[in-house]
Amino acid sequence: MKQILFISLIAFVLACSKGGSGGGGADSWGRGKSTPNALTEEQKQEFLDVVDSMNLARRAHERISYPSGDCDTTQDWCKKELEMYNRLKGKCTPDIKNQKEGDKTTYHETISGNDCAVSFTYHSESTDAKTLENEEYKVLNPDYQSLNDVYGRQYQQETRMNQSNSASQGQGTLFSNKYKQLEFYTFSQVESDVNGNTTKVTSGVGVNMPFGLAQATMRMVGAEGKTTVQWEINGEVISNEETVENNPTNTPASHQ
Repeated sequence: MKQILFISLIAFVLACSKGGSGGGGADSWGRGKSTPNALTEEQKQEFLDVVDSMNLARRAHERISYPSGDCDTTQDWCKKELEMYNRLKGKCTPDIKNQKEGDKTTYHETISGNDCAVSFTYHSESTDAKTLENEEYKVLNPDYQSLNDVYGRQYQQETRMNQSNSASQGQGTLFSNKYKQLEFYTFSQVESDVNGNTTKVTSGVGVNMPFGLAQATMRMVGAEGKTTVQWEINGEVISNEETVENNPTNTPASHQ
């Protein structure tokens, strides 16, 4: 489960923000929701499968605009990602526009084509104080839709910046072969010191599953040359890890 959590959660939340960093100071913006109800192992896996499917769809189409390197083809997720990407390669064309006027930066990206199996649009507007983002992803081909559970996504996110800190909240709807339609959200807070070094990050994603709200959270704290990372699902600690800078042989302090 921990491998799925790393691949699905942090990659998805980071990928959701092209125009601004996630995170935030001391207010409630970007903190996520209260999740008092613990999940069964089966419910955790169902939730993580949804997040993994959202992320798989994103990685496949993002290879069109931003070609990435090889992945480990011994892993099932890599095989599926490359299979989906190869269905898009040569048929889908990216179009990226990035414009700056004064303190405002506008970024617009589309993926389309006559024989392209997907349609993707992303738009962001950023200033020093705020970034607003909107995106829409749709699968247009039934054969391509059968490759992955999540076949559509609509998403909006707002990031607020305050000196060296920032906070993000996003919400959206995903379309699923298995669940039809699900509401989801992301959140992130980043705190930095006076030198610009990141000292604390809280980041996560939640989905309103048929059995109730499921939320995965990563909490990272860096201090005195050490970084600790804690992973939670609905408040239950799944993993604790500690790394020490400049020590490549270091292993996690604990691995639950």
